[in-house]
Amino acid sequence: MQAMQGSCHCARGLDVPETGDNGHRTQTAAQPTMSTFLLHFGKQAIPADHMLSARQDLTLCRWPPPSSVTLSTWPDSALPANFDYHAVNAFSSILIHPVPRSFAASRAFKFPPTPPRQTISNIAVLLELVSMGKFYQPARRRPSADMAEPSGKCASRLQKCLAQLTRLAPAVLVAAIALGKFDSLLSVLSSSSEATVLLDWLQSTCEISKGLLLLLGVAAGLHLARSWLGQQQKVYVVDFAVHRPHDSWRFPRTALRQLCEFGGKFSAEDVDFQERIAYRSGLGDETAVCPAIQSGYDDQLGIEPARFEFGATCIPVIEELLSKAGVKPTQINFVITNSSLFNPTPSLSAAIINHFKMGFNTMSYSLGGMGCSAGVIALDLARQMLELYPNSYALVVSHENITNAYYGGRDRSMLISNCLFRCNGSAVLLSNKPSDAHRAKYFVRNIVRTNMASDDVAYNCVMQTEDMDRVVGVRLNKDLVKVGARALRNNMTALGPKVLPWSELAIFAANSAVRSAAKLSKPLANALPKAWLQPYTPDFKAAFDFFCIHTGGRGIIDGLEKEMQLSRQQIEPSRASLYRFGNTSSTSVWYELAYIESRQGVGHGQRVWQLAFGSGFKFNSAVLVANRRVKDMHKAWEGFDPLVMWADLDKLEAATADGRAEKTKLEGKAADKIIKATL
Repeated sequence: MQAMQGSCHCARGLDVPETGDNGHRTQTAAQPTMSTFLLHFGKQAIPADHMLSARQDLTLCRWPPPSSVTLSTWPDSALPANFDYHAVNAFSSILIHPVPRSFAASRAFKFPPTPPRQTISNIAVLLELVSMGKFYQPARRRPSADMAEPSGKCASRLQKCLAQLTRLAPAVLVAAIALGKFDSLLSVLSSSSEATVLLDWLQSTCEISKGLLLLLGVAAGLHLARSWLGQQQKVYVVDFAVHRPHDSWRFPRTALRQLCEFGGKFSAEDVDFQERIAYRSGLGDETAVCPAIQSGYDDQLGIEPARFEFGATCIPVIEELLSKAGVKPTQINFVITNSSLFNPTPSLSAAIINHFKMGFNTMSYSLGGMGCSAGVIALDLARQMLELYPNSYALVVSHENITNAYYGGRDRSMLISNCLFRCNGSAVLLSNKPSDAHRAKYFVRNIVRTNMASDDVAYNCVMQTEDMDRVVGVRLNKDLVKVGARALRNNMTALGPKVLPWSELAIFAANSAVRSAAKLSKPLANALPKAWLQPYTPDFKAAFDFFCIHTGGRGIIDGLEKEMQLSRQQIEPSRASLYRFGNTSSTSVWYELAYIESRQGVGHGQRVWQLAFGSGFKFNSAVLVANRRVKDMHKAWEGFDPLVMWADLDKLEAATADGRAEKTKLEGKAADKIIKATL
């Protein structure tokens, strides 16, 4: 009896019977489970006059189940001496109740260390007792007088467990037949002298044939596959907000030369180099730099000015987001921040919790050193947490701190970051609450992450390090473009099967097969058209309606525009974000989505592809699907005129083309001089 008491702790997870007016334990109606689903399905397929008769006293098998049934008692002699209570208890807990989303994290259920055959034997004994009608009786009837009531907590818990387990009688047989284990189950049942009673009861009383049971088993399998495997809880993007810097932070391109010349730290050649980068990279005159950098004094830089920049850019964005969403700070369950180069102690996520006085149970995560792709990584982390914890909110705050990342040395490979990166901040509110299903803007459909850190070239192409004078900065080397192209191909290869239509997948598969066959046969390669032997790039425009490409620079956007054959309208969000705000690192994809919502609008069901890449080297994709019609003017894009931007960029493109032509002409003249001198 002590063993029984120690092994019945799993019964706490069951539907606990309540005490009725007559003092007996009663079982309240529970949510539909596998058994009730099968019985509901069977009721539609079996004539009403062939349903269970009252003589069997199994009123729970009717649909809907009765509001209350009484659990009768049983003599101790009805159970064998080696009956494994723990195995039956755990078996009922696992099969009767739906597996929670947090199964892996909570470890709420423990599988008993019981041999499978012994467990089947225990279940067979219970099914035999069920078939003889020894457990359940209608609520209006009293237990038989010749049955003694067990005493103690263990007996009460075992009653609850067995009361739940008896509902599994049809489901166990259906599962056995569906899995092809009917003969083995029959052999186990035949070990008892009265084991065939259950089979006779199913066939004679209910007139259920093996074929119908098999049909029910298939239906149950499909139902479970859809419920447990294919129906993950949706994670919604309720809303988001991006930071618009104060006008006093504005840093036009002409101000860069003044800043570089102040203090005499840079040579004239270095000043000219930085100015060329600023003008040729696609930035406009409305980008923002924090006051500490604009002052030009090195003693104005440090950890406290960096904290100030974080607070000035991110705190107002969070306030705006929570106000739009109508969510209180105490309702936030998870706070996730990402900042590649600024990771103080206490962390940025702790600073947010402290400022908004969130709850003591709010969990926080701070991602550091993950580059410009960290925004999608933080989104993926929030998605995974919400899949584990139902009815929760997650706040994702992305930021790159340029005060802490400013480089004051003379290495040109490190000076590039000073010319591109600008102040930024974004906040995204995610939810898995059913109440947010209709008001949320998007839901997260796919996130695909590509990590090339195992490749030495990819790992070293973006590196925070020291220059020859021991000044810390971020070095960008010449391999960055090639590494980015490889990462893009790998990411698109993994993402394609998840989002591309079948027509594009078929063309891609045919192209791959033809090129593989051509490599094995030279005559075949010579006979095929050359176009057939070229790698086929799937048309991702057939899978997505909008593109948010990380604003790494004008050259990167040009390359992706050409590679994916995007139109000017499709690439406009990325151009506009770079032009007005500069390289905003991990927040850039949200600035671009804000532009799409403000200028174009997103229709219900339309898909957005966010492409982010950065140090490591990592290339990450997030696919968002509009949950409703979205047309929202963001403060960050108020007063922006895309026509002015395109006029400026067209002039820049024309000047760049003239420069290339002049360079080619000079190189040609130099080559002619060399040829003449040689002759």
